[in-house]
Amino acid sequence: MARDSRRPAQQPTRAPSCTAAEGEGSWGASRTLVLILGTLGGVAGALHGLSEIQKGNVSTEGHLLSSVGAFTLVTNYLATEVAAVILGTAGVVWTVGFVHLRHGPLVFLGLFLALFCVGGGIAQAPFILLGWGVATRINKPVTWFDRPPLASWRTALSTTWLPLLVSSLAPLVAGMGIWMILLPPGVEHGASAAQYLCWSLVAISALLLPWAALAGLARDATAGVGNEASAGRPEEGMLIESGRDGGSR
Repeated sequence: MARDSRRPAQQPTRAPSCTAAEGEGSWGASRTLVLILGTLGGVAGALHGLSEIQKGNVSTEGHLLSSVGAFTLVTNYLATEVAAVILGTAGVVWTVGFVHLRHGPLVFLGLFLALFCVGGGIAQAPFILLGWGVATRINKPVTWFDRPPLASWRTALSTTWLPLLVSSLAPLVAGMGIWMILLPPGVEHGASAAQYLCWSLVAISALLLPWAALAGLARDATAGVGNEASAGRPEEGMLIESGRDGGSR
């Protein structure tokens, strides 16, 4: 009998599911904003801790630390502020190197929530929440910018990202500078012009930063940042034919 000379057709295979979230990650406007907010939040938390360690192993006599504007569940100055220094440092390290990983935003939120609970400060809470929200979109580009009402505005909004980022971060950094130099934590301060100026600058930053975050999302969507992560997922990947039938049928 004559043998069948036809080769068996090779089955198509899926593209490998290697996402950017498991590697270096996508570095765009969103990740830049998270890096800045996480670093500032961690440094501020560690400074809160350093300012109170000098009080030693004594009771805080309550959960509110009025001299530093912080809340704590650990009612011992030495223990709570050592924890604040450790968690503040860990928050900075995680933000810089690991926030883009699969569970990076969740760990980011957990670290700063723990920092809040051990005297790391109250004022940075809204900035950290904003940073966490943006972090969840680092490797998941938003799709609602492609819808007709917003598509025409996406490019224009993306061009405003850098001016908005600078104008929103400048008052925050200035406010933190006044806080560290003129209103150092650990010392009771009465009402003063420096205090009003400090909190006014922080409030201005809090109002502008959400717009900078929105512009950053638009910039990443326009540039396609994070699309490689989505394209690499098995459920979204396309079938790739690994070979062709070279024999006659």
